[in-house]
Amino acid sequence: MKNYKIYSYPHKRDGGNSDAEIIASVREYLSRSSGFSVNRDKNGKPHIVGIDGIYVSVAHDKELCLVVVSQREIGIDLERSERRVKNPTALAGRYFCEDEIAFLGDSPSDEAFTDMWVRKEALSKLIGRGVPCMKEKSVFSEDVRMVKIDDYDGYIAYIAEYNE
Repeated sequence: MKNYKIYSYPHKRDGGNSDAEIIASVREYLSRSSGFSVNRDKNGKPHIVGIDGIYVSVAHDKELCLVVVSQREIGIDLERSERRVKNPTALAGRYFCEDEIAFLGDSPSDEAFTDMWVRKEALSKLIGRGVPCMKEKSVFSEDVRMVKIDDYDGYIAYIAEYNE
């Protein structure tokens, strides 16, 4: 069951922190233009202040910014599908859980590694503690649902949410 809406924007090249995109997305999602703001916790996770029960997550690269708005905790990430990784086996060992490493095998392709990396980033945004928590929970955990987003050509994108 889809409990979220995704909004896309061209990424700001001036280093903007995407708060304007978050506010625009929440305004459209709620059909409400005021009475809330965006606050970020110590890990940089955005929170909507002034409206209970609305959650957001943001992902961006050099050209695209995605904001997902939901009535449940959620995480989103994206990467260009042609991303090249110098040493995927070493990175997997550093950031992935054992079942994820086994799933990738001994010599993962760049696309397979990037696909798993995007899942892990989305999950870490759901958890709310970023990269340091990546080994805490597997993308294959029964209490997590990973949804691949196929709407953005040239990108691998996933949403992570807790199962109901």
